[in-house]
Amino acid sequence: MLRRISLKAIRLVNQALDDVDLEQADFRRLILDIARRLIPLGDRMYFLLSETFAPGGQEVEAGEQLLAERILEVFRHGQRLGQVRPDLPARWLASAAEALLFAAWEEVQAGNLAANAAADVLAATLLDGCNGS
Repeated sequence: MLRRISLKAIRLVNQALDDVDLEQADFRRLILDIARRLIPLGDRMYFLLSETFAPGGQEVEAGEQLLAERILEVFRHGQRLGQVRPDLPARWLASAAEALLFAAWEEVQAGNLAANAAADVLAATLLDGCNGS
């Protein structure tokens, strides 16, 4: 059953990414678009994040790998545009974005962050960091 839930979650995220123009020229807008589509999935994803279970098999692992590659390509695209720092590995940036997405889902679930503000908070943190200037 957890395998089916995992596969459904992977499909939902893929569908959300399918609806995004991953080649758009404004990287900030691209990140906001992705975040605005993925944040609402948090209520379904939070269960998977909070449960510990055995790996879901090759199909789940392949789906997770495809998602990781799609997000990695977003950051490579940003680097090609010259809008993402080229001195930082794209894989690192994709991992950081994924961690921020999970943090946003957890904060929304805990009631510490409004769902309608989470995408903007995620994008600002990822793209601007903690710099106050």
